Amino acid sequence: MRTFVLGAGASLHAGYPLTWDLGSKLAHWFGQHGTPELRAWFDPADLTRRVGSLNDFEEVISTLQQDRGPGTPEVLDGIRWALSSYFDWISQNNAAPLYDHLAGLATTSDAFITFNYDTALETALHRAGKWTIRDGYAFDTGLAQVPPSPLRVLKLHGSASWMDSIAGGLMAGDCAAVRPDEVLGKRPVIPPEFFRRLGYPNQITDPDFRGGGMSKSGSMILPSRSKTFQSRELWTHLWAQAEHTLRTTDEIVIIGYSLPAADNRARRLLLEDANKNAHLRICSGEDSFQISDQFRASGFRNVAATHHLFEDWLNSGPRQPA
Repeated sequence: MRTFVLGAGASLHAGYPLTWDLGSKLAHWFGQHGTPELRAWFDPADLTRRVGSLNDFEEVISTLQQDRGPGTPEVLDGIRWALSSYFDWISQNNAAPLYDHLAGLATTSDAFITFNYDTALETALHRAGKWTIRDGYAFDTGLAQVPPSPLRVLKLHGSASWMDSIAGGLMAGDCAAVRPDEVLGKRPVIPPEFFRRLGYPNQITDPDFRGGGMSKSGSMILPSRSKTFQSRELWTHLWAQAEHTLRTTDEIVIIGYSLPAADNRARRLLLEDANKNAHLRICSGEDSFQISDQFRASGFRNVAATHHLFEDWLNSGPRQPA
């Protein structure tokens, strides 16, 4: 079994920004493409007045999360909506050839763990006939007319394709009793436009998408200095799936992920919970050697950082998983 662990560097080739310059890139895109509807959620000028420069996005989010002032939760939710719209725009306007190449190499014994919001990976796997929306995110959408997914994509920080259905997507005039821990639902819902982008016919949609109250607050973990995971079954389930995958895998390929100090939960998952006898291959640019040293110091016995770039690993004729 082979497990791919993907960070922002893996999606860089498809036009997605790295985390550190995400704020400035988002503001620039918004100035050209922000819709009136989105402007009701997100205002880069107001955000700049609140936090100053947008050049260090992790610092921006950390500052906002420490702000207990009025309106801050709405600002954070607006950022989530804006990020999803920005990433959707990139996906519709950019190709992702390295993901297409990876999808061609993938086998049904592979697994994918990603810390990225974008949908380029699962889109490429879907084109290759190796991923479906039925249960490809490791939660069941209840779509019996769609075949089960051959591969799973575990998105441990959430996805641009996910939304929260507040109180089951209640419409105006609806009335229902909902427990506090179930307000956002047990799983995210997937909007119809993502189904259409993947090529599913119009009659196939998420049965839990009712068009009522929607949010993004529970389905995207923003990149702060100290990431906070809401008390929700979703995150417990996904991270448990990732831990099981890494404990039982024979090979780990880390692409474009730098193991940042702020990602405490991810560092524990990879450095402490993964199979330390697995073949570990690291393709994370100039960070590859220092990342290799961290894994060796944690007891990993078979570590290599011979291919610094994603395309180098793809073009090296990677061995098939055992």
